Amino acid sequence: MLICNFYGQCEISMKNRHACPACRLAKCFKWGMTTDKFRPSRQIKPKTIISLRLQARCQPERDLTNPIHILEIQNKYAEVAWKYLLYRYCYRESVKRFLNLIIWLTSINILLAHARTLVLHVNDIDCVIEQTELTFILDDVDEIVERNE
Repeated sequence: MLICNFYGQCEISMKNRHACPACRLAKCFKWGMTTDKFRPSRQIKPKTIISLRLQARCQPERDLTNPIHILEIQNKYAEVAWKYLLYRYCYRESVKRFLNLIIWLTSINILLAHARTLVLHVNDIDCVIEQTELTFILDDVDEIVERNE
């Protein structure tokens, strides 16, 4: 059962036709579509599921400490982001937005590099770590006391 979250007031167009399935179906019926035009739902073949499970077992675990694997993963994320920008905006706007994203990431890296060297920041981090360790120790002590009572 398809239900519209906006009380059936969605405006369906080519750009947003996937936003509200209920209103899209209502518009199709309004323009004369009949139920015999429905596509059957896709069925996943059992062979596909079995082969995917075998592939998952046979694949070695990726070593995420290897910089080459990390760069491959980052490259995939960059490709996905770029394709989305091309889909969403024109080429010129996509370039501007992608460069803006790169500038922000570079700025964050520079800021983190400076933050790691600040004595005050390092002392704050050490203090937080000590407090966390102390809290865990006290929690363990409380648990031991409760068991012995």
